[in-house]
Amino acid sequence: MQKIFEEYGGVLHIVVAIIALVVICGIVLGTNGGMIKASLNNVVDSLSEEEEGNIVTETSSNYITKFMTEEGDYAGEYLLADISDTVEEIVFHKSYSGLEIVEDYRDVEPDNGKAVDVSQDGSGSVVAYLTQNGDSEVLHIAGKDGVIMAGPSLDGAFSNFPDLERIKFNGCLNTSNTTSMMGLFVYCESLRSVDLSGFDTSNVTNMSLMFWECGSLRSVNTKNFDTSKVKYTVEMFGCCYSLSHLDVSHFDTSNLEIADEMFYGCSALETLDLSNFKTPVLQSAGCMFQSCDNLKTLDISGFDMTNVENTDRMFEGCGAMESILVGEGWNNLSASANTSDMFKNCGVSEVTVKAA
Repeated sequence: MQKIFEEYGGVLHIVVAIIALVVICGIVLGTNGGMIKASLNNVVDSLSEEEEGNIVTETSSNYITKFMTEEGDYAGEYLLADISDTVEEIVFHKSYSGLEIVEDYRDVEPDNGKAVDVSQDGSGSVVAYLTQNGDSEVLHIAGKDGVIMAGPSLDGAFSNFPDLERIKFNGCLNTSNTTSMMGLFVYCESLRSVDLSGFDTSNVTNMSLMFWECGSLRSVNTKNFDTSKVKYTVEMFGCCYSLSHLDVSHFDTSNLEIADEMFYGCSALETLDLSNFKTPVLQSAGCMFQSCDNLKTLDISGFDMTNVENTDRMFEGCGAMESILVGEGWNNLSASANTSDMFKNCGVSEVTVKAA
């Protein structure tokens, strides 16, 4: 297989999923398209067929994220038509009552007592409806008798909601079967905080673009994330300009292969604890900390660079940087690795080996 997104021409088709009230849309990247294309091109060729299925490409623009009932039935697969730019909040519920279930989502309007059935079997086990909140709308996703199970892919499930400020999962979304969360909140430009502490990520392998361009995001709770199977974190927190605190100290990076631009443009971060990061299979860390303007120190002493082929612009633009601590594993970086502009416009021009 060709490297991921190699054929891209600046358009990222991340499919907005969930229900027939919200559109699936291709996101035009404009000036940022080349950046995403370049970094994702570094993801390795050796993807299994299952992993290939989790990669959103230009030819799979009709891919729909699936929800399923507690019994394991996938919720419906729909080709959606309208974009809702007025949704300010998304709320999940374990039950609902008093709603008229309709087949055509166009019959659903705020507070009209109608909901669209989004369960695959048409049983009403998962429905969606709207309520009005001032000038904005609240999108409700409700299960009939309990927790809503997410399917294997949550790629782009909440992406491109420009006015979305809040999302409340209320313990209703079970993600134990999910293997990809790529682009989950991409371009949610108004989202200020999100609590994902209830997410089961034990089977997730791809978290790339998860919060890309969430420019208003100030806090994200990932304290219960199990990242032991995660291979890809490309641009996971990229361009989260307002993120001033981020706790990823608990991340298990033992299977992390590609971390390009993981923290790119996190210009509000002054500290970032990566002291527990161990990277025995890491292959690429290009632009990983690029444009983290206010980051002063980094402890990446657990990084093993044995398999790393790319550290291009890894610390570029980290103008406030005072020290970068590395361990003995840093010395395993191959002389043939791409290290171009690694310290360009960085406050330091070399790493410091951490004392034993």
